[in-house]
Amino acid sequence: MAAFRLILSLLFFLFCLLFTPFAVQGNIVAEIRKNQGDDEPYVGVNIGTDVANFLSPSDLASFLQLQKIKHVRLYDADPDILKALAHTNIRVILGVPNNQLIAIGSSNATAAAWIDRNVAAYYPDTLITAIAVGDEV
Repeated sequence: MAAFRLILSLLFFLFCLLFTPFAVQGNIVAEIRKNQGDDEPYVGVNIGTDVANFLSPSDLASFLQLQKIKHVRLYDADPDILKALAHTNIRVILGVPNNQLIAIGSSNATAAAWIDRNVAAYYPDTLITAIAVGDEV
């Protein structure tokens, strides 16, 4: 039960960190809704980088576009992949890996640094639409 509360607290905290500063500076929620488009069904792809013979980030972005894949979930916030997905109109869900949950959940500064390093550094060029907390949702 305590782990469940920790995850819920972390989700709420990340949500507040992600949206509160931007809402003051501009209307980020409207921007995200504009980028999300219609509520049509879609197929997405989960992408983990802990594999052999993985495509280069630019080849991966090209492949996703060629296959008309518009939604991906990254299990970790790989900077090269996030850069490659910029200006592709592919919507990205970023994962916070399990091995980072305790540090992020225990420290506001660590959580803010994670958001700065993995979200703010790439948005809006890369359409980051959500954050998934933990390897398996």
